[in-house]
Amino acid sequence: MTLGNEDLANIINGFPGDSIDLRPFDKVFTQANIKCWWENVSFLPMTWNAAQDLKTRWERGEGGAPEEGTERLSMLVSNYKVGAKRVEEMGSNKNILSLWPPVVSRSKIPEAEEAQIQALVDGKAINKAGALFKLRLQVANSRVMLKANKRMLKLEQEAKANKERKKQKDSDEKD
Repeated sequence: MTLGNEDLANIINGFPGDSIDLRPFDKVFTQANIKCWWENVSFLPMTWNAAQDLKTRWERGEGGAPEEGTERLSMLVSNYKVGAKRVEEMGSNKNILSLWPPVVSRSKIPEAEEAQIQALVDGKAINKAGALFKLRLQVANSRVMLKANKRMLKLEQEAKANKERKKQKDSDEKD
């Protein structure tokens, strides 16, 4: 007789049809037990999906939600603050309530070509997926990308040469 991967579930949690006393995993990990444990350690499972509720489908700030949505969002934020205060008064960690509706952010679009190139070089955003998005930068033409790439290659070569010079200088001083 040999045991395989198919038998692992039965070893851990008993066989189908066994009483709950013979299935330790199902006996311990019930929904009620898990919620009780979460409450004991002040854990509130929440993802960004919670912010996708109808009340939070808009962004706060200028240019975000229409007037009625702005009122609803401000009520939501104030109620959230009250809830955090109550959680703290109950002796739990109020920092678990750290989810806030998004705020409008504006992308900065440098006007001059030189400013666009410098933004790409400073952010090291030439060959990295999503780097332009993270920089919140919108670049219009490929000339800017090519110039930025050439400048970054030149900077890398200069850094490598400086490192070699320093290494050479250190070895000369030791001799």
